[in-house]
Amino acid sequence: MMAFIRQSIGTYKAFSWPPDYTELLLDKVINPIWFIALFHFLARYTVPDRNPFEIIIAVAVLFAGAQTALRAPEGFRAEAETHVLPNLVLSARQLPYLIAVRLIPVFIECVAVLLAAFVVGLVLYGGGISPAQSLTALLYGLLALVSLCSLGFLFAALSLLFDDYVLISNLCWSVIILFSGALFPASIYPDGWGWQLVQFAVPGNAALAGLQNTLANNPTDVSPAIYLAREAVVCVVITFIATRIFDRGVRHRLEQI
Repeated sequence: MMAFIRQSIGTYKAFSWPPDYTELLLDKVINPIWFIALFHFLARYTVPDRNPFEIIIAVAVLFAGAQTALRAPEGFRAEAETHVLPNLVLSARQLPYLIAVRLIPVFIECVAVLLAAFVVGLVLYGGGISPAQSLTALLYGLLALVSLCSLGFLFAALSLLFDDYVLISNLCWSVIILFSGALFPASIYPDGWGWQLVQFAVPGNAALAGLQNTLANNPTDVSPAIYLAREAVVCVVITFIATRIFDRGVRHRLEQI
């Protein structure tokens, strides 16, 4: 087990060290600040009665999820083609290795962005928010991030099966931006069952709905277990589909060798 961990960390460091500090500043500091500030402004003035603290957390989750969806497939595909496919090893044995090397580091960075946005939101807008509300909001944000990272896993698996996976990921992210609830709450959409079905299937929607309800001026009596169950179902389904696509993608790549 320790040998596996050391191998994973060593492989990741080989790809990321030493860092380019200019690129590091742009990618890890300026880019998230610009994204969160821009979309916070858009969301706040689209629906003026939303809690600004809730918007900061929701937009930070959206940014972190986008980072996972964009960066995980490239690293996943490069790692698979460099270490997994040449060895012709069964995909089921190599999947934990790929997740440890390529997905977990990205997830840790996304959590750091979310925590930074949480602290900034508390400083700027946390005057009337109780400690229980702020902690609940953070937990909802982490839940939404985990769900969106499962979608990043799906995009990573698609990168092994399709060369034009970027088109699929862009289409999916258009739906997520519109229906996740980070920018536009569910209240602005019609009440038809079709709209509700789309929102139910979008990763992060249930957790962000719980976040909005926690910090709303007039919260409803919906149990947190409902939001948790909805998000868990979506996350499990996406992870299962991603695992199946990963197996097919490895077979597809092996046939090309």
